[in-house]
Amino acid sequence: ELSAELDLLPWIPRWWDWYNEGCQAAKNGEYAVAVACFQSVLRFEQLSARNNTDPRNSAKFLLALSLLALHQQELAAAQLREIALEVGLDRVHLSHYIQENSGSYNVVNLGVLASTILH
Repeated sequence: ELSAELDLLPWIPRWWDWYNEGCQAAKNGEYAVAVACFQSVLRFEQLSARNNTDPRNSAKFLLALSLLALHQQELAAAQLREIALEVGLDRVHLSHYIQENSGSYNVVNLGVLASTILH
């Protein structure tokens, strides 16, 4: 239903497809689509264990940036606080593109970045 509502593919079965679609939507300034895609990523249960390569970190961060672009500061702040608390000072992967066993990313202090945006 969500796919049709957002004019996306009728069925996106893998979390990384949602993630990549969200990245592309954000690049194109389609922030409502990006928000829906990143929220979908966060609903998948089969994501990797929580560590520095956990795609949830990137999805939450990019969700927050998309929410800020939509002037939804309160919701964005909640995501950023969660990242800052969960990740802290750890350096984690901020992914730009994800495939099943690989992807494109930068290693960043995501918790610090989230805290900086909050202030």
